[in-house]
Amino acid sequence: MPASFERVTIRRLAALALIAAAGSVHAADNLPWQEARRLVDAMEKIRAQYVEPVDDATLIQNAIRGMAAGLDPYSAYLSPEEHEQLRIDARGRYEGIGLEVAQTAEGFVIIAPLDGSPAARAGLLPGDRLLRVNGVPLDEADPAMLDRLLAGPAETQVRLTVQRGDEQPFEVQLKRETITIPSVSGRRLADDIFYARISLFSDGSARDLAALLAEHKVSAANTRGLILDLRNNAGGVVEGAVAIADELLDRGTIMSVQGRDPMYDMEFHAAPGSIAEGVPMVVLINSGTASAAEILAGALKDQGRALLAGTRSFGKGAMQSLIPLEDGGALKLTIAYYRTPAGHRIHESGIVPDVIFDGEEVPPAENARDPWVERAIALLGMAE
Repeated sequence: MPASFERVTIRRLAALALIAAAGSVHAADNLPWQEARRLVDAMEKIRAQYVEPVDDATLIQNAIRGMAAGLDPYSAYLSPEEHEQLRIDARGRYEGIGLEVAQTAEGFVIIAPLDGSPAARAGLLPGDRLLRVNGVPLDEADPAMLDRLLAGPAETQVRLTVQRGDEQPFEVQLKRETITIPSVSGRRLADDIFYARISLFSDGSARDLAALLAEHKVSAANTRGLILDLRNNAGGVVEGAVAIADELLDRGTIMSVQGRDPMYDMEFHAAPGSIAEGVPMVVLINSGTASAAEILAGALKDQGRALLAGTRSFGKGAMQSLIPLEDGGALKLTIAYYRTPAGHRIHESGIVPDVIFDGEEVPPAENARDPWVERAIALLGMAE
């Protein structure tokens, strides 16, 4: 090992020890020095023998990226640029194709396209598998790499290679655009039925739903049923979903959080009082219903407030924390799992509806009158 590289490496390992010691008084006893030496050995071999020169900063960043990606499909390292882009996306607008994707054992699988997005207009469906982006295979990609491939300025093109079930792969050419993350929409249907659609949760979703129901005067006196459509809702802001559950329930547990560290264990409860009180409710879910949407669906089901109908939800119930790093990057880490009021763990098992709809899944229609909505209206009639 060159002396200069050895001195740099020793300084880095010393810094690692200091950081670890800051987090635990037992860090000195637990620091895996032999494993750290393996990392140093690999770095040295790469620097000496890789066909192209690679600087230390790139090697360290790639090592951290692989370390996080190897934990589970949702943990990731974000570079300073990716961290900043995430903050921009959280404001409710970003440039892209409007696609929520999860990395599974089968590869990158679409959770759901956002309503009205290029991905939705192209007919992409929950469960479709992404094989390539602009010809780049995704076999060895991590979520951060996929985000980089899909992102780009509005009006630019991106080419996806997609596989649906056992069918032959096909290509889809999409034009990126400015995506405005939708909130809540709704309308009255025939027979005094009100239909509300939540396509993604934001901080203001509960406020928007309450305002929508108040505007249309939805109450037990003039509405014989409420259909809450959570199909293809990939989640969003968990607090938004919890706030809606609080609005629709007047008592009881909404959900609980359980992690390895007891400091993350907590329960959320509904406060007295609710909107649309006494109005029978059917909630529509499908395989594109994930994360925060599963929390809301599970709460309404377990508390007996609504009848769930459709197909089993996606099963993404991991609580994640965004932990800033000194260089401006961040670690997105899974720190706990969500459970429904009945104690059901959402992650990897999903929410099973009370009434399972057979046949192919039906995505939400723009006019709110699709076959699943018609079946939900029939269920409300049976509940009378």
